[in-house]
Amino acid sequence: MILDPGEYYGKVVKATETSAMTLSEVTYRSGLSTPKHCHKQAMVVVSLEGLSTQLYGNKPTVCKPWSVSFHPPEEVHWDHFYAPGVRDLNIEIAPDKLSTFRDYSSAFDRPFTSMGWEPRQIAAKLYREFREFDELSPLAIEGLLIELLVEASRRQASRHSAPPIWLRQAREILRAQFAQSMTLTDLAQSVGVHPVHLAREFHRFFCRTVGQELRQLRIECACREILESKKTLGEIALIAGFSDQSHFTRTFKRMTGMTPIQFRLARQPSKMSLSDVSHIRNRWSADHDV
Repeated sequence: MILDPGEYYGKVVKATETSAMTLSEVTYRSGLSTPKHCHKQAMVVVSLEGLSTQLYGNKPTVCKPWSVSFHPPEEVHWDHFYAPGVRDLNIEIAPDKLSTFRDYSSAFDRPFTSMGWEPRQIAAKLYREFREFDELSPLAIEGLLIELLVEASRRQASRHSAPPIWLRQAREILRAQFAQSMTLTDLAQSVGVHPVHLAREFHRFFCRTVGQELRQLRIECACREILESKKTLGEIALIAGFSDQSHFTRTFKRMTGMTPIQFRLARQPSKMSLSDVSHIRNRWSADHDV
């Protein structure tokens, strides 16, 4: 489903428009899980209160207060909102303004989420202008939005600069063998560099540690299995490379904001038959998921 500007699955409590953007403060009820959808215009989402999870393809992203997310136009995703509810500032960007941004950076061709200190400070100033709107606020908000996107764009550019061949090889090894037991020393020896050098360069180019990359790959694998199979969570934990189910559940909840069984139930309610529901209920005790 494609949503028009100003159209959301939550309740709009305040909205205003400028020549370059539409700004809406939106509340979402606790437990809401949206269907797959996209927005006609590019959108910046500032999370003001509450916790939510976004899913692009099979990649989950947790949004906490004052995280800043960018959605390209017509980028398909879905959201889940947790108790006691969520409040966001949604900023939809007019196509001509987005085109100007894209002239300077390809970062705006793909979704991203930033939780850095600098974007949070800028987002807080932008929200204050929105709440205290006057005749000069459109100019101030546009300037702050540009500043916010420049900061995010610079972070994305550093992520997508070309890493050396050996570092790309290390990442491919992680992707191919993420379910296996692996140490930083093992990985460094595989590509012929010192572990400290590998750790430093991996973080510099990919903006995450080797351990964070490994956990992300395992959680993405688990998401695919949860969505596409009826395997027990214990079986999925082993497939994804976790030592036991409790470790899997803790890691999954920390990275997605929900437990694996909550993810399964929240994502596919419209596709569940009575037999599917019965199957999941019968697995509940075996999975020991809270």
